[in-house]
Amino acid sequence: MTQPVVRFAIVLLVCGAAAGCAPSSAPVFTQPRANIVSTLLRKDEPIVTRHILKLRVSFKANGLPCSFDALLGPRPFVFPVPDAIATYLNTQPRLSVSDGWLYLSGDWPTAVTDLVFAGAHGTTMIVQVESSTVHRVFLLRKSLTGSESCKVHLLANPSIAREWRADRDRYVETTSGGTDLSQPLPVDSAPQAVQDFLNYVKSVVEDAHMP
Repeated sequence: MTQPVVRFAIVLLVCGAAAGCAPSSAPVFTQPRANIVSTLLRKDEPIVTRHILKLRVSFKANGLPCSFDALLGPRPFVFPVPDAIATYLNTQPRLSVSDGWLYLSGDWPTAVTDLVFAGAHGTTMIVQVESSTVHRVFLLRKSLTGSESCKVHLLANPSIAREWRADRDRYVETTSGGTDLSQPLPVDSAPQAVQDFLNYVKSVVEDAHMP
C-alpha cells in the first residue's frame, strides 16, 4: 500500500464579529476564519490543538485512490478548553485520537483511540473520547438507504466487537471501565449530554462545509 499522506488546515470558527473592531465602511464577517492551507504530516507525528483542524487522508486501496476527510476538535463544554490530541498512523491510513473528537467522512474512514478501533465503509462517523474510560463511536445516516456500515472492536479484546448499519443515527460506547462495549444505541433516546455533543459537532461540520 502506498504510504498515505495527510493534509490539514486550521479552521478558526468564530461566531460573530466584535463591535467597534472595524470602520463602519469595512465589511463585517459573521464567521471570520483563518486557514493554513496544506501541511504534510509524518508518520506518528502528534497533533495538539485547541482549534478545530480540518484534515484529509489520501491513500490507495487495491491500487485505487481513496481518501477521507476529518475534523479534529477539543472536548466541548469544558473550561478552560483542553487540548485535542491526535496522531497520524501508518502503514494503515488511520488517525488515532487520545483526547477530543474526530469527525470522519469518505472512503474507508478509520480511527483508533486508546480503547477502540473503528472503521466504516463509505460513510460518516464520529469518534469521541469523553474520558479515559468512556469512548464513543457514532455512525450517522447520510443516505436514503442507510446501507453504510461501521465496525468497532476493543483493542484489548478484539473478540468484543459491534457492527451495525446507518439506518438511523446510532452509537456504541465503552462500558465497565472501558472493558466492554454497549450494543448500538439510538441517538434520539440517548442522555442529553450525548445529544448535545452530537448537535455541537454537527454545527461545527456545517460551519466547516464538510460533507
